[in-house]
Amino acid sequence: LILSLIFLGVVGLVSFIVKKLRSESTAQFPYKIRPSILNKSEFAFFLELQRQLSNGYQIFSKIRLIDFLDVADSVHYVSWRNKIWAKHVDFLISDSYFKPVLAIEVNGGSHFAEKRIDRDRFIKDVFGSAGLHLEVIEVGANFSQAIDKIIKSLK
Repeated sequence: LILSLIFLGVVGLVSFIVKKLRSESTAQFPYKIRPSILNKSEFAFFLELQRQLSNGYQIFSKIRLIDFLDVADSVHYVSWRNKIWAKHVDFLISDSYFKPVLAIEVNGGSHFAEKRIDRDRFIKDVFGSAGLHLEVIEVGANFSQAIDKIIKSLK
């Protein structure tokens, strides 16, 4: 009888611990999948870019600057890296060896806010310093013509 009670106690304790661990590992987080990575204007631009761009190039969307830019200042590396860590461009075009050749921003109404203007100015300076061209396309522009101009600049 005592062994049975001890056995039931151990089984109960193990069961309790397993349930507790399982509930902690499946805790609910406040995240959900967005309907799309791109907004409607970016999506329209992407489709046209994909249609016109030759096979020798790759298109990346919503890519962080830190994924394709490096900090040349080893003394202040962390400080400069942190300035670009969370910033991205709408599109990056690379050659067939994945070397970045051009970045593209599709700017909508949000880019008229003072904070965005400062951010855009900083991004422009970063690209100038790195020697990588940043093409800015305004929403409402003729995407086909803008992309034709971009493609001609790649040749």
